[in-house]
Amino acid sequence: MTARWTRRWPLVPPALALMTLVVIMAGIGGAVRAAVVLTFITVAPGLAVFRRLGLPLEPALCATVVVATSWAIGAALALVQLYAQVWSIEVALITLGVFVVALSLPDVMPTRALIRRATGRVMKGRVNAP
Repeated sequence: MTARWTRRWPLVPPALALMTLVVIMAGIGGAVRAAVVLTFITVAPGLAVFRRLGLPLEPALCATVVVATSWAIGAALALVQLYAQVWSIEVALITLGVFVVALSLPDVMPTRALIRRATGRVMKGRVNAP
């Protein structure tokens, strides 16, 4: 069973990824870029992975696992780029952004069961869920 507070966070990783990609593509620099990128690298990858695992942890332990996982994923990506001799911070952040959005899609996209609960109607077509 997942803690109640973790169900409130499905939009945080893709929102952080989107903000980071906008800052990178717009060429914004300085303190704004540093704050957005540091927040993204520290929270988003680990939270996206943690939500997929569904571990029942206390909030403090969850925060620790999320931050540690985020930095581990970022370090692994940086090492792969360094060994391949294609280091680019923009490419690394875009790759992390795509990774986070891909992992977060099942949480963000409405399912047939959710639509059925919200509208009270059964959708026509193939239904994969019971």
